[in-house]
Formats: sequence, C-alpha cells, structure tokens
Amino acid sequence: MLVFLPIFPVSAAGESLLDNPLRELFVKPLTEAFPKLELRGYLMNESDILLHNTGDTPLGGGRHLPIHQQFQRIEWVGELRYKYYFTPNLTLVGQLDFLYDASFDWQKRALGKDAAPERELESFHSFRRWFREAYLLWSTGDWELRLGKQQIVWGKATDIGHFVDQAHGYDLRELHDTAVDDTELTRRTVWMADISYYLANTPVGDLEVELLWIPDYEESVYAPSPYLQSTAFIFRNRSRGLRFLKTDKPSASFKNHEWGARLSTFTKGGWDLGLYFLYMWEKAPTNFIKGIDVAALRAGRPWVVVEPKPARMTMLGGTVEKMHHFLGKDWTLRGELAYFLNRYRATRNEQPQARDIVAGFLAPGKDGYARRDEMRWALNAETTFKPPFVPGPSDWILTTWMSVYNYFGYDNDQTEMGKTLDKWQTFGIVSISKGFWNERANFSTAIAYNDGGSWRFAGPKLTYEFTNTFNVGVGYSGYAGNRDDVWGWGDRNFDEIQIELTYTF
Repeated sequence: MLVFLPIFPVSAAGESLLDNPLRELFVKPLTEAFPKLELRGYLMNESDILLHNTGDTPLGGGRHLPIHQQFQRIEWVGELRYKYYFTPNLTLVGQLDFLYDASFDWQKRALGKDAAPERELESFHSFRRWFREAYLLWSTGDWELRLGKQQIVWGKATDIGHFVDQAHGYDLRELHDTAVDDTELTRRTVWMADISYYLANTPVGDLEVELLWIPDYEESVYAPSPYLQSTAFIFRNRSRGLRFLKTDKPSASFKNHEWGARLSTFTKGGWDLGLYFLYMWEKAPTNFIKGIDVAALRAGRPWVVVEPKPARMTMLGGTVEKMHHFLGKDWTLRGELAYFLNRYRATRNEQPQARDIVAGFLAPGKDGYARRDEMRWALNAETTFKPPFVPGPSDWILTTWMSVYNYFGYDNDQTEMGKTLDKWQTFGIVSISKGFWNERANFSTAIAYNDGGSWRFAGPKLTYEFTNTFNVGVGYSGYAGNRDDVWGWGDRNFDEIQIELTYTF
C-alpha cells in the first residue's frame, strides 16, 4: 500500500508553508521583491463572554432595564506593520489595522441600534481608523524627526495606563480595559510632528529634548447605549432630562493646534528622569449647560439643554525610574506625577436649582462647571520572588502600583457621574506573573482596589504558545463592590471570561 504525504516547502528559517502561510505566501515575496521593505503583523480574535448581565438598576437609582447581551465583544483584529528604508537616514514607518466587532450583529435584539457610535465602534471602516500610522522618520546626528500620523507614549508607572499620556483620545468600548497591549490598539493616533534632540555626556547625564506639534484632533469614543459598558447606559437615569446639542469640536485653525514638550535625562547615577508639558484639548467633551426649557419639562421631555464642547487643558508632569537593591532583591522603582491646571469640574452650585426652573433661565455663567486644579501621582515597584513551598527559581514577577488623585479648591461641591467627589482618591494594584515551560506558557493575575471599597480582578489568565506563530489565551475579569460605584455595578454586569487566539506573521 502506498501512502502519500503532503510535502510543504521549508524556508531557510525552518518555517514551512503550513507553519506560517501568510509569511510564506505574502510577506516573503514582497520583501524579496523590495529588499528595503520590512513587514510583520498578526491576526487575532478576542471574545469576552459575559457571566451574567442583569442590566441592573443604574447608578443613582431608577428603572431596571433587563437586556440579554451575551458577549462584551467578539473582536476580529488584523494588523500589518511596515517599514521602508529610503536611505540610511529616512524611513517610512506605518501600521494598518482592521477591526470588526461581531458582537453588534450577533446581539442586535439585545443592543438595539445607535447608528453613529455603533458604526464607529463596530468596524474600522474609515480611512482615519484603519490607516493607523504612517510617518516619515528622519534622523541625522543627534536629531530625529517624525512627521505624519502616529502616537506617542509617555510615562513610567505601569499596569493601568500613564497619567502623562494625555495627547491622544481612546477607543473606550471597554471602560477599564487599559492594559498596555490593548492601548496600543485603542489609542487614537493623530497627524503630528515630533522632533527630538539628543545631547550626550552633559553634567546631568544624557539629555533628550522632544517637541510636539499636533494640528489634528481625535476625541475619545464610547460604546453606545445599551451596550453594558456604555456610560450612557450605566448612568442612563441621570441623563434622562438632558437634551444634547451637536458637539462643538475645535476647528483646524492654527490657534486650536495642540503642543507638547518633554525633557528627559539618564544620569550617571542611574536615574531616569523626565519633565513634561502639554497644552491640549480634553479628549472627552465637557457637557456645558446652555439653558433650561420649562415647557419641555412640563411636557415630560428632556428640558436641560446641554452643549458638549471640548475644553483646553494644560498639564505639567514628571517621571522617575531607578533600579535599586534592598531587602535582598533588585527592584525597579517608578514614579509619575501629572498636574492639571484649571480643569473643568462639575459642581453642585453650578447645577440648575429650583429657583432657576421657576425663573425659566440660568444665571449668567452658570453652566454646570467650575475650574479646579487636579494632581495625579503614582508609584510603581517591580521585583522577582518565589512563593513559599513552590519549587524552582525566584523568577515570579511581582508588581505593585498605587495612585492618588487630589482635587484642589475643593469645597464639598464637586461631582463626578452624579456623586460627590472625594477630595482624595486612592487606587492600588498588585499583580503576579510567571513564565513556564521555556516561556511558552505564561500565568498572570492582578487585583485592583479603590478607596470606595470596590475591587477589580484581572485574571487569572493563562496564555500558551503552541507554535512560534500561534498562541491561545484564556482569562477571567471580574468586579466587586458597592452599588453606587462603577466597579460595584460591574459586579452584576461586567464579569467575563476572555478567550484570545493570535496568529503572528
């Protein structure tokens, strides 16, 4: 008996057509035809299966709205990154992204229709979304210029995002999904110029000066109601009386452009220090109250007229990073601080009162907000350890993270999402990760806590690399807490099992 076995060609790198078909059929022919071209990418599916979805009574009380959403998302993501070396000093760098979230079509009856936000979130259908990055990188001597559509990543404190990263809006279909690997995709890129100058061996160490000019504006986008992680759904009863006008976005005139600067140094003593400045637009519009409509109130229609409008924001920031040995271990210590000047904050004194309703108009300048300064700082420490009674080396990674928000000019009048805002807010995270089986498998888990008494659980999560090009991840994400807190509300709506399938080429 003759047995015929299929034979797949094997590349010099040891990969066959079966191992990495896209690389063999697509990437290799192109890079061989254009030797100055580099290509790499991935295909991924991430499905988040909800464990329960009560559509519970919204924060602030009100009518319960049962829905039947089964998936938080069913995302199909494709990414292609490219580089083309025109000369040793000039390179075209870019990234094309495709995203289709099947949860909108899968759950039409549960989610209903909200055309504009859904179209923006369901797929990267527009040029601005799928044409993610494309910039020219020019370098000569100590100068470097990036010109085009791109993103910048500032900050040192890890695990929950960077406070000094305020230059971009985000795709916030999942409110608390701020893991680094996700923000690489959800951060909304903009057209900008980024120029850096390097100066070595100064008295304070190696210096880098970076200047930003951003003529583009991209706001954050949120999931539409009744998507479970939509702010419009979570706080739906607090906005029932609001009539929103069209968002007044900044024009493209020069006066509306955004600016930034960074000064960083790596000292001879091993200190990595940074100072930051941003003069930007807030990426979420401020809902200024423009007036009240007494006739609409009497008729039971939305009666508070609101104009969403982005506000200018100035940020001063600083970061520090240092390797240090104490308690018998090597630690990586990081710190980060962001100070916001004259940021708009909702205040109770600025909200419509009974006398305003009777009079039929608001007092001049009474738009629901007052300007306040705000400071955020974070500390992050990372080391390795070995749990008790566990064999093997001390190669478990322990990361701790603490952040504090402080609001200045506080007079017990500030509100956020309808609640009185604490003058001080504290958050903490502890995470553990470990690689197994020659790093083909990885285990991770994290617990976050806020001073309101609520918890978030990111994990346990296990990923396994079946081949050099294909890996699978399974994890849990959950919440617990008070009924008047977003995390507590998530305890009854957001808990989910996450499944990830990734193929790289």
